[in-house]
Amino acid sequence: MTKSGNRDARGDHGPALRAYLDDLASSAPVPGGGSAAAIGAAHAAALVAMVGRLTVGRDAFSEFENETAPALAEADDLVGALHSQITADEEAFDAVMCAYRQPRDTPEARRSRRQAIGEASRLATIPPMEVARSARRVVDLAVVMARYGNPMVISDAAVAAWSAVAAIRASIMNVRVNLGATNDPHYSSACESEIAKLLSNADQIASDIDALVLSHIGYAPVTA
Repeated sequence: MTKSGNRDARGDHGPALRAYLDDLASSAPVPGGGSAAAIGAAHAAALVAMVGRLTVGRDAFSEFENETAPALAEADDLVGALHSQITADEEAFDAVMCAYRQPRDTPEARRSRRQAIGEASRLATIPPMEVARSARRVVDLAVVMARYGNPMVISDAAVAAWSAVAAIRASIMNVRVNLGATNDPHYSSACESEIAKLLSNADQIASDIDALVLSHIGYAPVTA
């Protein structure tokens, strides 16, 4: 991945982004919240990678490359992984809708439909859970860049952290929406246990990055 800085190359993103936003704003069932959460997390990972590229390989920050170079490489990997979850989430949603459309005109058909809905709903928790896991990792990588990254762009590390926290919470909502239809309390309990770990101190870490950035630039918030 490279950051070209070319104005024409950047401008090419406009129509594609607008088309996606129009799709998201439409009445079509997909893309929806799951895709939006994955994209938000991918944006956060990409911001971490951007800070890394403006840090790694520069003499002024060479003493920190043992920390920043691996963080950059992992952020790049996460961008790709999160991009793949956009499609995975949409496919999982389609499978849930197919299950709900199964016939229910006989007791046997209704039983089969319930089982299909439960299994499709369980599978539909997997993409958003993966997004939440990846987004939680982005929070940790943002810490690395806020501490050791190029100070000219460490505010982007703070933006990445908060974007990732939002993606975690959004993805968890998408997990929970599907958990209720799984009719599997053991699976739900295991998911909730992991959710608690993913949420643990994520907000605090992002707040700490804020404080670090504001301290670095010498800004003290003014209160009325």
